[in-house]
Amino acid sequence: MSDLDITVLDATATAHRESLRHLGWPVELFVHTEASIRHFVGRDLANRKPTMARLVA
Repeated sequence: MSDLDITVLDATATAHRESLRHLGWPVELFVHTEASIRHFVGRDLANRKPTMARLVA
């Protein structure tokens, strides 16, 4: 239920999701590695719902 969703590519991190507030705004961070982005893009495209592809486009 955030107002701002941010997809982060971080090759040194473990893929995870984090909710926080910044300047009073609810923010949702979706932290991914290249491998996790490829995984979710492939899964979403197979289901004909390209959510991750849209987020990183």
